[in-house]
Amino acid sequence: MSSPREAAIVAGGRTGIGHPDGPPSTPIAIEPGAAAIRAGFGQNPVRQSSIAAGIGRDVNAPTLNKVYFSGLAAISDAARLILVGDADVVLAGGHESMSQARHLLPGSRTGWTYANIISIDSVANEVPTDSFGGNPVGVRTERHNPAPGRTCLGQVEVAAASDHRAAAAAGIAGDSSPLSDGAAALILASRQYAQAHGNEVPSTIDASGSVAGQDNSLHSQPLHTIAASLDTRAWATTELDFIEINEAFDAVACQPPKARHCPLQKVSIRGGAIALRHPIGASGARPALSAVLELKRRGAASGRSNRAAADSAVRRCWAARSRRW
Repeated sequence: MSSPREAAIVAGGRTGIGHPDGPPSTPIAIEPGAAAIRAGFGQNPVRQSSIAAGIGRDVNAPTLNKVYFSGLAAISDAARLILVGDADVVLAGGHESMSQARHLLPGSRTGWTYANIISIDSVANEVPTDSFGGNPVGVRTERHNPAPGRTCLGQVEVAAASDHRAAAAAGIAGDSSPLSDGAAALILASRQYAQAHGNEVPSTIDASGSVAGQDNSLHSQPLHTIAASLDTRAWATTELDFIEINEAFDAVACQPPKARHCPLQKVSIRGGAIALRHPIGASGARPALSAVLELKRRGAASGRSNRAAADSAVRRCWAARSRRW
């Protein structure tokens, strides 16, 4: 009887994270590293990026558009392809270029007869605005802040910790999770394929979970996705060595540690999006890569098994276990 397949993570990397008020991180965002595309750059951005990166035209390259958790959803989907035997090796991640997002001109095809002509910022329309309520996500987040466990002091503590940890890890410090450019990706393979090609198997994706909230708030989603993932393996939060949470806002990172009895010291331990910045399309893949690199760091130092949870702050979470790097 053959052994069950496992989805191993064998390598990964990311670009630097640029700021839209400064020079773009790449000239037109389809260049080395597949570093980011938004509206206006044409069809199938992942395929454009993969070809630009030297991957063959015969390789399938689907694009996911799930806002904050696109990159992490891509990693979860890649793991499923491997687990069911549809693929042996998959490159998965996310990329974003907000600095190059276009302005849109509704009505231009039919013309105007009178009054002002208004253009729409595709970044504001497609990313920070709630499609159901029409409110910016920052406003929506603030409206849900007056709740137990979400104090102004707690938010300041989360933001300060993110900055200090990123600085200690030689990250790029900031003061929020602004609109940014960047990309991150991981290479996943079946354990059999990795070992047959001489690759180490540093970590595996052991569990994933997806949830949908009762409203359009972000605050409880990290907690719920972590719980959904851990419950599939009957794990407790205390069994995790650390947790990566997508810090879209400091308020989002306030609730999970307290609600699941996980101290802030275990959350985004090398700095999160508040410090490193927040390219939307890469904002799920970047924490996943951070988790894998931390597993590598700890496994190489101790040789023991470690566990980590990576969360996209909206609806998806996965847990990775390090074997030995």
